[in-house]
Amino acid sequence: MRDHTSLFAWQEAEAVCLAVIDLGKIYWRPPVSHLYWQLSRSSLSVQLNIAEGYSFTESPTFRIPPRNRSRDRFSSAVAEARS
Repeated sequence: MRDHTSLFAWQEAEAVCLAVIDLGKIYWRPPVSHLYWQLSRSSLSVQLNIAEGYSFTESPTFRIPPRNRSRDRFSSAVAEARS
């Protein structure tokens, strides 16, 4: 596999995302605008989550981002304060 776009799940998620956009162009009405925006955000989120999950594989195309050291310090400070 080259990248996340070669995954079948990502291709299906892209098809759903494009279908939601097309339906929004055809059936747009102000009373259902919130429903349309929620559908478009959630369908795009699926694609982004698949791409992010693929980035944590052993593929040399992607790298795992370094850990956030300030968050680790905060977590350890909170744990010490609780004990």
